Amino acid sequence: MTLSVPFKYMRSDQPDEWKQLAEVSRDDGAIVRLSERIALDYWEQLKTNYNKYEVYKNGKLIELHEDTIQVRWFYEFEFELMLQAAEFKDIAFTYVQADRAYMMVSARK
Repeated sequence: MTLSVPFKYMRSDQPDEWKQLAEVSRDDGAIVRLSERIALDYWEQLKTNYNKYEVYKNGKLIELHEDTIQVRWFYEFEFELMLQAAEFKDIAFTYVQADRAYMMVSARK
């Protein structure tokens, strides 16, 4: 299991604005744009990604798809307490990045 804490968004001045992530051209000449907006709920420790896929042909919007993904984050001590409460043993945390934004957890039941 890999856990993530959205530190880069916490440090951002304006995390709740639409940001274009990609723009590609299809074989039929249409342009596809992917944008996302991120909202953080610090009290609930919940990161919500709003994704928007727009398809333009001849400068006109012809398709729009939107989806939402929610990810809850846990800090190491919280997750360790949950694993202990579920009677897991040999709990170990390994950090994947230097900023400690991602960690891997191993445990045995």
